[in-house]
Amino acid sequence: MKYQVLDTFKVKTSQGEMELQPGQIITLAHDKAIRLLNEDKIKPVRDVIFEKYQSLTDWLQQHDLTADEIKETLPGLYADGAKVCAPFARESGCG
Repeated sequence: MKYQVLDTFKVKTSQGEMELQPGQIITLAHDKAIRLLNEDKIKPVRDVIFEKYQSLTDWLQQHDLTADEIKETLPGLYADGAKVCAPFARESGCG
């Protein structure tokens, strides 16, 4: 699974010690990620994307922008956003 690094920390790898920086995306097996998740050092990318999706939809609602207005103004962005956000919309009950 993919995770976003939230805090700087060092890890030992087969290639030596490596320092991970906030914002970096890493792939880890869940059993390896548990301790880092509990220490708030990483967050599943899925959660990060969902938070950004919620923030974007809140902003759109605040500015009273409809899906039709977004489709008309930025059709490419609308199509990409709809494709990427569909799983999160369904999960949150918005789709």
